[in-house]
Amino acid sequence: MHIGFLPLVLAALLFAPGQKAAQPIAEKTLLGGWLYVSGETEFEQMAFALDGAKRVFHSWLHERPEHLGTWELKGDHLAITIPENPDFNTNAKILSLTAKQLKIQFEGDSKPAVFKRVA
Repeated sequence: MHIGFLPLVLAALLFAPGQKAAQPIAEKTLLGGWLYVSGETEFEQMAFALDGAKRVFHSWLHERPEHLGTWELKGDHLAITIPENPDFNTNAKILSLTAKQLKIQFEGDSKPAVFKRVA
């Protein structure tokens, strides 16, 4: 590569228009059951549902009900509230979400968790 070309490449990379803003998370895509695949999380299985206007969160550990609470989605930020166990309330950032896979970074965890859609 010609040395005079390198500054042009670097300038193009540094001053290129920013990446597109992330697409808003579709609440309807989040709804349903999710099964842990990899990463760091407290949840083995979890589900997001709507009961009228109430957003209901459930989690299961070894096929037993574990937590029941509510959830709120604002942009890519997810807040889970467990009334009977306030110490377990958590916030997370949804890194990616498709109909089949959820990648999420829970507050305080060093690695994101990956979940697959429960069939």
